[in-house]
Amino acid sequence: MQKNHLMTALFTTVWVLLALCFSSLIYLSYQDYVHPRNVYGKWIEVDAPDYNTDVLFLNERGVYRNERLISTRFLFDGTTVTIKTGQGNYVYQVAGSDNKPLLKRLEPSIPPKRFAKGS
Repeated sequence: MQKNHLMTALFTTVWVLLALCFSSLIYLSYQDYVHPRNVYGKWIEVDAPDYNTDVLFLNERGVYRNERLISTRFLFDGTTVTIKTGQGNYVYQVAGSDNKPLLKRLEPSIPPKRFAKGS
């Protein structure tokens, strides 16, 4: 009878430890997914004339548009980038693929703008 209880306790302990490890891996993976470094870098407007192309640069110090600081921070939840500026809020959705990421501007919606990740 004691051997049976010991096996049950051992099985339960192993099961709980595995569940904790799995939960930790999921949590760490999610934290990596929503980390702002996933959108750091230069974003160049597509389908715009050369003389009027916007360039966004996102990094840990803030957001720059055409080499001018427009915000000292931004929010990234894994799918959308929200930038609060003195002119209002700008919301961009991450689209495209891992090889060709895009930012689609959702707010303000007019004029529509898309940005491709630059080098």
